[in-house]
Amino acid sequence: MQWLKQSTAVTLKIGPFIDETDGKTAETGLTVSQAEVRLSKNGGNIAQKNEASSCTHDELGVYGCPIDTTDTATLGRLQLWVHESGSLPVWHEFMVVPANVWDSFFGADNLEVDLLQIGGVAQSATDLKDFADAGYDPATDKITGCKVNDDMRGTDSAALASVCTEARLAELAAANIPADVDTLLTRITAAVALASVCTEARLAELDAANLPTDVAAVLTAIAALNDPTITAIADAILKRDIDQVEATMALHSLGTAVLKAVSKVIDDAGTLKTYRTDGITLHASQTIATDAALEPIDSLTVMA
Repeated sequence: MQWLKQSTAVTLKIGPFIDETDGKTAETGLTVSQAEVRLSKNGGNIAQKNEASSCTHDELGVYGCPIDTTDTATLGRLQLWVHESGSLPVWHEFMVVPANVWDSFFGADNLEVDLLQIGGVAQSATDLKDFADAGYDPATDKITGCKVNDDMRGTDSAALASVCTEARLAELAAANIPADVDTLLTRITAAVALASVCTEARLAELDAANLPTDVAAVLTAIAALNDPTITAIADAILKRDIDQVEATMALHSLGTAVLKAVSKVIDDAGTLKTYRTDGITLHASQTIATDAALEPIDSLTVMA
């Protein structure tokens, strides 16, 4: 759709006019009068164009069609039709735009974007001039909360004063800043050192799979130490020695034989039998000698 400048005379190029019989031959000798050029202005009733001249052929069946300022006076869509005898119908659509818009797009003008409202309230040149000359007065102007630039302040000076105290300002004094920076650097150094030892491998040692087992073992060990008497310690040592000997090897000393005799030692038809701590399992036996030279017993034969 072509644009037309409002209230401006212009010669339109309309066509091509094509022979209605063969549908391809250009009609170059038509007489297109004023009455045969029909216009509709922005959806209005169709009427002949106002400009009185006839259209003249240019070439290729295209004709120059003059229209005047009356024809382009209405903004919006302008539709044109011509149905000349012997030719197929011709039609065109145009858009009539304000002169400022036309000149801004196709000339040297600028689009007008003047300030007409502030906050939905219509403004005048006088309103804006008052702002420039006298500053902004919240008592009379339409935007409240501001005054002339020599009286700017917080919206609540009392609240501002309550937080901007001398004590808080002193925290920013030159004497405090170096100390604060030193403290920050110390903490950063400590954090870097911690990161160097707190590795993924060491953290893995504290995962959920390890903790329960480790804690249980520690608790068991602590429970075993709840009765640190001399008797308990001695019993534990003796029990360990007996268990080790029973499980792994023959008695190899008189002291061990005595320890093993604590459970049960019997004379079975001239054979000295020593039983393990359960009182049932035979651990060792030795034929009792009657020769004084063989006394005392210094060895026992371990049972299979």
